[in-house]
Amino acid sequence: MTEPKTADPIKKQKRTGQNKKLEGDTLKLLASISERINRKARGRKVKDREIIGFALKLISNEHVTLLQEGSYTERDRIELFHEQYCKTNGKISLDQFLGGLIRGDISLKNS
Repeated sequence: MTEPKTADPIKKQKRTGQNKKLEGDTLKLLASISERINRKARGRKVKDREIIGFALKLISNEHVTLLQEGSYTERDRIELFHEQYCKTNGKISLDQFLGGLIRGDISLKNS
């Protein structure tokens, strides 16, 4: 009797990078930019990953700061103001700081 053939184990390929999912608006923008770039008479097609890589190199420190600030929750903002207040006016607890805000003793604009 002959033994039934067993399937060779699937070889896993080692990935050097990771694919990230993009939101719909981002995909539309990328497609639009890619179409504009590739509207030419000669040369190979510019790949989306080349466009993204080029764009990522253009991000400045100011952009990083804007993205970081955009990711803050309201709790994060309160904690930042609390830290700033403590640096300029002396250390107080977060509860004391929040109480002062509610009573009007502390103003965020003056901190």
